[in-house]
Amino acid sequence: MPKATAIEPAVDDPLMTRVPLDYEELFYPYGFPARIRSNSALTLQAAEISYRASRQKLEASPLDVRVLVAESPSAARTEPPIFRSQGRLRTLVVDAENFAGLDLDTGFGFGWITRATAENLDYFRRNFLDVMICCLLDAKHLANGHSPGMRGDGTAS
Repeated sequence: MPKATAIEPAVDDPLMTRVPLDYEELFYPYGFPARIRSNSALTLQAAEISYRASRQKLEASPLDVRVLVAESPSAARTEPPIFRSQGRLRTLVVDAENFAGLDLDTGFGFGWITRATAENLDYFRRNFLDVMICCLLDAKHLANGHSPGMRGDGTAS
């Protein structure tokens, strides 16, 4: 008699929300915590270059930055992203495969880039990762004098 075996159901994930983010590390850009997650070690390599010398200076909830790297036959991109914003949402778009979205209120950002684009670590850092983090830090901790150690009127406490 044949033995019954469990078969994993095929996961329908057209938005790619279940891609495992096996690479994760906490960095301290400009002294603020940022948890960077990815499906590729390239993302953490880029973050290490940008933030390896930064140490924690302030207590704050960490930014949540996720960058997913897609396998694609597309050539690496080299042009800067185009920025658009409505309300507290911001996008950075180079093309349909290289883009990011940011929620400035919550300190959450995610992006998708191709492996070829990610492999150019200098471009990737300067045009995606660092930009995402700087936009989120500015909105969450620095704009309008609401950073830790600042009073609501923008003066130091």
